[in-house]
Amino acid sequence: MKAGLPPCLLGAAAALALPPTNFWWLLAVIVPAALWLFKAQQAKSLFKQFLFGWLFGFGYFLAALHWI
Repeated sequence: MKAGLPPCLLGAAAALALPPTNFWWLLAVIVPAALWLFKAQQAKSLFKQFLFGWLFGFGYFLAALHWI
């Protein structure tokens, strides 16, 4: 499960760009880091690429939708 932690953390950090924190400038670091990690997954299977995107989105929505 250690391989799934970076995309989750990057997704959760991307949620900091939303109100009330408004750290929009943080996306300038998070998006290239996520794309770099995703590019490293290209040599692996299609399922691992899908899992990376899913975990990034899961971390993002888990952190962003705390008010529901």
